[in-house]
Amino acid sequence: MATFGYQARDTTGQLVIGRLEAEDERAAAAALSRLGYHPLRITQSGTLQELAASLPWRRQRVDRQDVLLLLRELAALLRAGIPLASSLEGAIQQTPSSALRQALQDVTHRVQGGASFSEALANHPRVFPELFISMIRVGEAAGILDDVLERLAQLGTQELETRSRIQSALIYPVVLVAFAFLVVNGLVIGILPKFVAVFQAGQVELPWPTRLLLGVSGLLRHLWWALVLLGGWAVWQGRRYYATPAGRLAVDQRLLEIPLAGTLYRKILIARVTRTVGAMLRTGVPILEALSVAEKTVPNVVFQRTLQRTRLAVAEGQSLTDPWTASGLFPPLVLQLVGVGERAGQLDAKLTEVADFYDPEIDRTVRNLTTLLEPVLLMTMGLVVGFIALSVLLPIFKVIHVFRR
Repeated sequence: MATFGYQARDTTGQLVIGRLEAEDERAAAAALSRLGYHPLRITQSGTLQELAASLPWRRQRVDRQDVLLLLRELAALLRAGIPLASSLEGAIQQTPSSALRQALQDVTHRVQGGASFSEALANHPRVFPELFISMIRVGEAAGILDDVLERLAQLGTQELETRSRIQSALIYPVVLVAFAFLVVNGLVIGILPKFVAVFQAGQVELPWPTRLLLGVSGLLRHLWWALVLLGGWAVWQGRRYYATPAGRLAVDQRLLEIPLAGTLYRKILIARVTRTVGAMLRTGVPILEALSVAEKTVPNVVFQRTLQRTRLAVAEGQSLTDPWTASGLFPPLVLQLVGVGERAGQLDAKLTEVADFYDPEIDRTVRNLTTLLEPVLLMTMGLVVGFIALSVLLPIFKVIHVFRR
């Protein structure tokens, strides 16, 4: 027999924490069910898992891929005619993530207690974003929950694919920068001081490039801790500045103005806004709610303020394109397509068309960015290594010149 710690909910929904003895985790769950408890977490006492789970500041993260797989499974089960509560219980058994499984257990318990699916999901905002909850709420009311779940899974998959393509394209520049950093530090800290010691022993006057690099080497070898503290202080100050409304607005505005990289960032944000609003409108979410959700999901405060102004303008009966045109964030093609969609009553389709148009555009911009970065990084690395080599070779040439005399 082993001792297990558990967290469960009783028939009234109250959280219960305790310990019991059982043969294994499955037997412990069965024992809790016989007591009328709905288990949320069961961990064997004395293990590192139980210790980690007990830490109050520990935050379990849920992989977005697991959530998308869950949505597809639920859509398939509901389409097969299985009730929601039973579908959730079946999905719990198939979920590999312990954090997601714990959230699903609580959602299932609330649904069985009479809460709607969207209300139960709203208690776990870190796992299920507001976009999911709003669309699921409409799907429940319209009786098309399975279609909404499938559409959410498709929407999330498209965003994950875009993020994956960008990350894959940036792997080589990041590796190149890391390699250059290691090489330069190895030369400056490990190799250069040994050569300089030989030259100083021969009383050779060092040229200024060598003296400059020697000063950098001494700074890195003896005052590295001060550089670390200075870097930490700079990061802390930067985070404090970005936490202020004025600081975040200034930084987010500058991010959109960076050559090439700012263009890429703008296209990513436009694709996210149009895809989110288009998907919600197609589901039946009112446009004001769709704009409100998009405002909360977009990470750039400049776009957030534009969507806020858009929501206020639409509430007053104005066109969607009017505040978008005034913002200067959306190119003419987007404004034309959205305007046509508004006039034809096909706004959801045109917004989705804009998002689909920007997917290859994002790929092309990423390729252009990496194509430009690679030679710039190689040239920079070559210049730095060349300067280090020159700093070592100049004293050697000076010694040779002295011996020839």
